Amino acid sequence: MPPQLHTYHCICSTLLLASTHELSILPRRSNESSLDHAIILPLSSRPSLFGTTTLQNLTPDKNTTIIRKEDGFERRLLWKCTRCMSVVGYEICDAEDVVLGEFIEGEDGGEWKGRILYVLPGGVRTTEGMGRKIGEADVELGVRVKAVLGKV
Repeated sequence: MPPQLHTYHCICSTLLLASTHELSILPRRSNESSLDHAIILPLSSRPSLFGTTTLQNLTPDKNTTIIRKEDGFERRLLWKCTRCMSVVGYEICDAEDVVLGEFIEGEDGGEWKGRILYVLPGGVRTTEGMGRKIGEADVELGVRVKAVLGKV
């Protein structure tokens, strides 16, 4: 049976991620390492024991951003929606602004040593969570507002 594919969108409705990972069950950054509690999403464009994630309509920022923390600093490469430019996540960079990553597979099934996208809480939503049926009250309110503004 093939793995289930989960799709995630920006708040502007643009498709951002297609992944075999369900974001709601992935681990988050702890209080000690980050105040944002970002979701830890392993990035791998090829099938592996750790799943597959494809980035769509995301663009990295041109420059890294330095975040001050209690125990020092953290360099982040911000990832933005290509349509509305909302920041939806980041990668952590080394001192030379390089994000390195690789997958190392061992005899016991492997260990992830690759790139990670930290998805900010509220930065993406599931495809299922996008749609909402418009009720009768919503339609009536829209007509009343238009009538008041003289547009009906």
